[in-house]
Amino acid sequence: MTDSDSAEELAKLIALRAFYDGQRARDGDYTLTDVARMAERRLAEMDATKENLRRRLFYLIVLAEACRFDRSAVYRNVAMSVHNNLSVSGENISPYPWYMTIVDATTCSPNSGNFGDITVAGSRTDEVDNPVRWEITAEGLEAPVSDVACDALGLSFRDITARPETIETPLAELSRLHLGSAS
Repeated sequence: MTDSDSAEELAKLIALRAFYDGQRARDGDYTLTDVARMAERRLAEMDATKENLRRRLFYLIVLAEACRFDRSAVYRNVAMSVHNNLSVSGENISPYPWYMTIVDATTCSPNSGNFGDITVAGSRTDEVDNPVRWEITAEGLEAPVSDVACDALGLSFRDITARPETIETPLAELSRLHLGSAS
């Protein structure tokens, strides 16, 4: 695996982590939203170094997903701006486009099965559809393999478990690490 491939996989994992944290916040873990807002605000006030911009982008993606049904456009627009600032500064790989790939994959589209349903008028809805895919192991047990978000990025749950530090650190602890070392 080249450095570029490794950086791209890390950007995918960061986008996936932000997506999952945003989902948990939307599903009722409001402390995640508070932590993400606080971290994003503090990082916005700091010098716009590449590292601070990367970290701020992560929290903006968490907030965009947490607010997916109401204010996501605000956070997505700021995230796109931060992504563009990173691109201008020479950062070629960012989690933002990968997050938008997840959004596209998990947004339900009208189809012939719901034709005429007034609740799906227009071309897309913001309903999240992220079912888990299962497989039967050699031992005959069912095991989760991936979900729609992973599939959209070409990842599996095995890829996630191969880099536990990216996914498993609690958001509050992660923000303390980010803000403690941000300059």
